[in-house]
Amino acid sequence: MSLLRRAAGNLRETRASTWNPAQQWGSTTPPSNGQLGTTAAGTVVSEKTALEIAAVFGSVSVLADAVSTLPIRQFRKVKNGPDVEVTPSPVIAQPFVEISAQDWFVQGMVSLALRGNAYLLVISRDPETLLPSQLKPIHPDQVRVRRLTNGTIEYRVQNKVVPVEDIKHLRNLQVPGALIGLNPVEYLRNILGLARGADLWGGAYFSNSAIPSGIIEVDGSLSPEETTALKNNWLEGHQGIGAAHLPGILTEGAKYQPIPMTNDDAQFIASRAFSQAEISGMIFRVPPHM
Repeated sequence: MSLLRRAAGNLRETRASTWNPAQQWGSTTPPSNGQLGTTAAGTVVSEKTALEIAAVFGSVSVLADAVSTLPIRQFRKVKNGPDVEVTPSPVIAQPFVEISAQDWFVQGMVSLALRGNAYLLVISRDPETLLPSQLKPIHPDQVRVRRLTNGTIEYRVQNKVVPVEDIKHLRNLQVPGALIGLNPVEYLRNILGLARGADLWGGAYFSNSAIPSGIIEVDGSLSPEETTALKNNWLEGHQGIGAAHLPGILTEGAKYQPIPMTNDDAQFIASRAFSQAEISGMIFRVPPHM
């Protein structure tokens, strides 16, 4: 038997021994967080690297700030009468005791915007009404959701089964029949990867490039001391804001030749601006001017 056939046989045996029809990917949990494939730009896109893109960080911040600062009022229905405003219940006034209510909403919005899902773990209930009184935000990487063979849904938090009634699962966009919301970092990783690649390329350009903004050309050759003196004289007369636009004077046949921006440089700047607008306006639906 050839090596290729033996490898294929071993793969079939492995799949047969580990496959669970109740799990989309079998018994082995795949990496989430948008790392299931490479991007066209060759960059790795994850929740962390996505936040390193200015348009992503800015858009998520705008959404989180807008939602977390909204005023919240609670009302109680009255039979045959208008609703009566009451003091907000503890789960609204202080959803999780370790952080402020504003921080609680910020974490929820960041999770929804970057991962498409927000998970809240019920850690305490009102002893009389049994309604949740404390909801702890859980990072999506710590939660797994699947449908069992009997049709029920199972939640695992840090690989421990949690009753369904003790998990509050919020979704952003969701397709019919799906248990979790769509992860924008995963589905739009090519768009984010292009923006990430442009950032990295720009950093490498400024780090490695030796292209000056202009050159001084002279006839003949200069000694190292003369070259240094000419450079220093030019910098002393034109460096800084106060001397940036003063007229330059060159003697003995020296000529100054500016190096203009190339078409590639202009295209790079335009592509960065397009990526910023595409990410903020199309993915997060935040007006680019914000």
